[in-house]
Order: sequence, then C-alpha cells, then structure tokens
Amino acid sequence: MKKRTILSIVLSLLVMVLVPVLTVYSVLGADALGLMYIYIMVLNPIVSIVIGILSGWGEKTQWYLPLINGVIYLIGSVVLMDFDITWLIGAVVYFVLGIAAAYITNAIRKRKAGK
Repeated sequence: MKKRTILSIVLSLLVMVLVPVLTVYSVLGADALGLMYIYIMVLNPIVSIVIGILSGWGEKTQWYLPLINGVIYLIGSVVLMDFDITWLIGAVVYFVLGIAAAYITNAIRKRKAGK
C-alpha cells in the first residue's frame, strides 16, 4: 500500500471513530454534545478535505479514499449511536467534500506540471 493510503485510513479512523468514542466515554453531559458538534461541523470536514488532497496528489486520483472516509464515519456513527438517515447524509457530504478536493488537487497538479 502507498504511504498516502495508509495515512488517509489511519487519519480517518482516528478522527471519525476514535476521537468521538473517547469523547463520549470520557466527557460528561452537555460538554460531550458540544464537542461532538465541533467535530461534526469543523474537524470532520477538514479531515475530509485533507484526505481528498492526499488522494488527488498522485498520478491517478484515488477516489476510494474519500469513500472509505465516509464509510468509516458512517460505521462509527452507527456504532456509537443508532442508525439515522442524518448519519448517511453526513457520510455523503464528507465523501463529496473529499472527492471535490481530490479532483481540484489533481487539476492543479496537472496544470502546474503542464507549465
């Protein structure tokens, strides 16, 4: 496996699963809810974009890395809480953010290589 693939999967597992699980089990009450809101609205989109940039950096766009990120988020959300359609929508949004970042990165890289 390539270094970018391993880094993307590890980053996704850490941020999408491990951090929320540790938060829920270590922080009490409304503080955990506030931290989860920050994760969902700030940290997870940033990680999705970073994974998209990593997947678009090579010769071929590794479109499966943003997909793996979305699936890991969905699995972590379902394990932590019950299944709800909002988790599926969130996974799709994170996938779209990642794939958009991948193709933008790939286009920029190709444009710079052409000059």
